[in-house]
This record gives sequence, structure tokens and C-alpha cells, in this order.
Amino acid sequence: MMMYYELEQRLNDLAADFLPEEETLETNAESCGLDPRSCYGPVWVRPDFIAVQADYDHALRYYGGFEYVESELRVQVGGMVFYFHENENCASERVCRAIQTALGNDVEQRVTTSIANNQTEVLK
Repeated sequence: MMMYYELEQRLNDLAADFLPEEETLETNAESCGLDPRSCYGPVWVRPDFIAVQADYDHALRYYGGFEYVESELRVQVGGMVFYFHENENCASERVCRAIQTALGNDVEQRVTTSIANNQTEVLK
């Protein structure tokens, strides 16, 4: 039984290596343009994938429409599930749309925050 837990920990560590903070946006389902019921936990987004904890995968498939994502674009590593898309030819429209929405919202939020911070500094 010890080997199982060791393997599980190694897989979780491997999955965590895919989520470096500087490259990955940690957000929620609504920021990805998804039904809020599709994931009550964090959603990690990069230009090439969306990841969720495996506990939320069923809801993401059902409420988020990810049940139609091709099986070769869905990978579970340890306690994480990754949904990839092909760069040139977006094989999964749902994944592409969610990534574009999340990253677009992040850019808008950073610009708004930056403008707000600059205005605050000007007022001081």
C-alpha cells in the first residue's frame, strides 16, 4: 500500500510542476465563461490548457460542457485533470473559448487595476 501513496504523491508533484504561478492564471469557472456550478474550486488557465482538481472534473464535464472534449485532449495526472487544445487547429471549441475568456478577463482586470493604482498615486 505504501507504493500507491508514493506514486500518488509523485503524480501530484508532477501535476503541480505544470502550474507555475508566473505562467498560470488561477481563477474560477465564471471567469472562464462557464456555468458557476461547473467548478466550485480553482481553475488554472494557461494559453494551452485548463486544469481543475479531479474532484471537480465530473461537474466540469456536465455543467461546463467538457464532456464533448476529445479523450486524447483530457489527461488526468494525480489529483489534477488537464484539458488541452491544439494551437493551430483548436480541436475543442469549448476549451478554446474558456481559455480565451479567462485570459481576456485577466488582461482586462490587470489593466483596470493598473489604471486604478496609477490614479490613486496621482491623487496622493
